[in-house]
Amino acid sequence: MIELKNVCYSYDDKVVLEDISLRIEEKERVVLLGVNGCGKTTLLKVLNGLIFPQKGEFYFEGIKIDRAFFKNEWNRRTFRNTSVMLFQSPDVMLFNPTVFDEIAFGLRQIKKDESKIKKKVEDIMGIFGLSKYRDSPPFELSGGEKQKLALASILAVEPKVLLLDEPMANLDPKSQGEIIDILYELNITTIISTHNLSMAPELGERTILLSGDHRIIYDGDTIELLNNEELLIRANLVHQHKHRHKAFYHSHYHKH
Repeated sequence: MIELKNVCYSYDDKVVLEDISLRIEEKERVVLLGVNGCGKTTLLKVLNGLIFPQKGEFYFEGIKIDRAFFKNEWNRRTFRNTSVMLFQSPDVMLFNPTVFDEIAFGLRQIKKDESKIKKKVEDIMGIFGLSKYRDSPPFELSGGEKQKLALASILAVEPKVLLLDEPMANLDPKSQGEIIDILYELNITTIISTHNLSMAPELGERTILLSGDHRIIYDGDTIELLNNEELLIRANLVHQHKHRHKAFYHSHYHKH
């Protein structure tokens, strides 16, 4: 479904993706793991067609995704409804006057019947526990509620691929649990970035690990990775230090 071939990307002279090759099949649940600054967000932007590889190629369902592809309005609109992205801060995504209008916005862009839009939005608000905020301005919601609203809004268009950039970073444990429950029920391809090791198994069975030099250094089973402390140390996700008077190393990561 998704394929990257030797993708590279730099901001000015700073490399953020180096020779990235991967393949993701339909309905896989993938965790994109790595420390801050390793290139996770940039990789998600490539997969969302917000930026294009400076070297290498990106294919979606066998079609090359590049500037030429996006020059066609039909291609652009179709891709935008097929692959959606939730940014780390929901505030950058919320701009409509009410919660109802926020969820309805994407549906209205694809010209669905207003009566059908109303029913679909009501159903989605119920699923996400947002019905009581129907006529409230999004800015009045809590952080967790805003995150749920932003997620509800992009899922309303029934995408095939959901990209999430550190979706749990600013949420309390209760809100994190609610979002994880919603994600678990989805029957679509999900690619979720995080640097939180303990949360990775709940987000996907497969993990792609990016190193500090912006390369993939692991692609495989999530649990197997979490048991590979040497690799986690290499990726700077686990810190070890030697106590001055003790001949052992202590890890700050605890397996669950």
